[in-house]
Amino acid sequence: MMRETEKTEKNPFDFEKRKAMIRAAFPDETQVEIQVFTDPGANLSVFIGRDVGYELIQLDEQTENISATDIRKKLYDEAGKEYDKDAHLKVR
Repeated sequence: MMRETEKTEKNPFDFEKRKAMIRAAFPDETQVEIQVFTDPGANLSVFIGRDVGYELIQLDEQTENISATDIRKKLYDEAGKEYDKDAHLKVR
């Protein structure tokens, strides 16, 4: 599953580009299914200073240090594939 997001400075690939990159690496649609989900809460603003009903939580350091890049590299290694940090340049 992939979250539908817009391009940003931190995430330079829109959903369609990321989907194409995954499909290029895993072309067999019977083996890898790509699904999208929207996340309207991702753009949620939390206002502090009055009781508005939101609970603010502080993530622990281990959770904050989770890296999607490291996870992708591990998945490639486990699949016997080489992680190509320039893969996005090869997909149209």
